[in-house]
Amino acid sequence: MIEFAGKQDINALKQMWQSVFLEDEEVTEYFFQNIYADVVTPAIRIEKEIVSSLFLLDCKIGEYKGKCVYCAMTKYNHRGKGYMKKLLDFSYEWCKDNGYDFLTLVPAEKSLFDYYAKCGFTPFGVRRTHIMNGET
Repeated sequence: MIEFAGKQDINALKQMWQSVFLEDEEVTEYFFQNIYADVVTPAIRIEKEIVSSLFLLDCKIGEYKGKCVYCAMTKYNHRGKGYMKKLLDFSYEWCKDNGYDFLTLVPAEKSLFDYYAKCGFTPFGVRRTHIMNGET
């Protein structure tokens, strides 16, 4: 159910980004022209259509390397089905399995802090991977 989106999915991802975030098209274009090539993009596809996705950007906190969730999005008609939780759990496990120390995010609005807390994130926004094995 979860797979990685690729170059062939850029138009679909752009369209979903624009419909969910209503952002200036220049921001979206800049991201795909300058950043996307180095980004991990887990996605949920239903009947060949991407309905939920997020981008995992490289980041560091001190000596720890991690991934930052960016642009977590689900099409409106597919919300409430648990897709984002599945993508966040998948991303967390992927980070652990690939040697990253943490998964972090910055909620786009205050109301999302409670949602992300239910997904295992602390108020700081970090969901620890192997740091949590007794180290802090």
